[in-house]
Amino acid sequence: PKIAGFAALVRLTVVMLPAGSELAHIWRSPLILSLSSLGMLVGNLAGLWQNNIKRLMAYSGIAQAGYALGGAVVGSQEGYSSLFVYLTAYTIAELSIFAAITVVSDEFGLDEIDDYRGLYRRAPLLAAVLLIGLLSLFGMPGTAGFMAKLWLFSAALDAQQLWWLALAAVNTVVSMGYYWRVIRVVMMHTDEGLAPLPVPWASRATLVLTSLVVLGLGIFPGTIMHWAHIAVAALF
Repeated sequence: PKIAGFAALVRLTVVMLPAGSELAHIWRSPLILSLSSLGMLVGNLAGLWQNNIKRLMAYSGIAQAGYALGGAVVGSQEGYSSLFVYLTAYTIAELSIFAAITVVSDEFGLDEIDDYRGLYRRAPLLAAVLLIGLLSLFGMPGTAGFMAKLWLFSAALDAQQLWWLALAAVNTVVSMGYYWRVIRVVMMHTDEGLAPLPVPWASRATLVLTSLVVLGLGIFPGTIMHWAHIAVAALF
């Protein structure tokens, strides 16, 4: 839904509000910049207070939409290209995280962050998938999220959206607060006799594939960047 919504936004702004027109400047106005900033602030600050991992990821999604909106604000081909790459990286990371969360929730009825204590010993595959996905959402080098955020921030810098860029950078640091909380719990060493959590074979392919894509796009980003340029160039 997010990708479809942003695709419609790009189509609207490029076709109906061509660059150079007065209406096109709306997307650089304080109103749109404020919406982007509000999404980042509300999502990240609310995420800090969540104990339920599904709600935490929901607020994380609000923050990620705020970041992505920055690409639309830039308004250039580079900005729109970075938006599509960012949404692609975000979507794949979210798929991997929610695939892991769904297994833990549906198979074992565990939804609270504290329920994930020592997951690296109880279900190493689930722990690895969560670790890779969360680090990608933060923007850790070597993941798709790093490549996407770097391109998005570079486009904002080229467009002189400096205050938005500063706010986005601060929010990225804030987001690590709740991402790290989950990672810390997952990797927590515990002497309690916690039972292993067997992962259904039907879920393993999805977990492994999405995580490999997150890492693959981070190490070899050229292909997705190339296709993003082609897709956006067709609109101009």
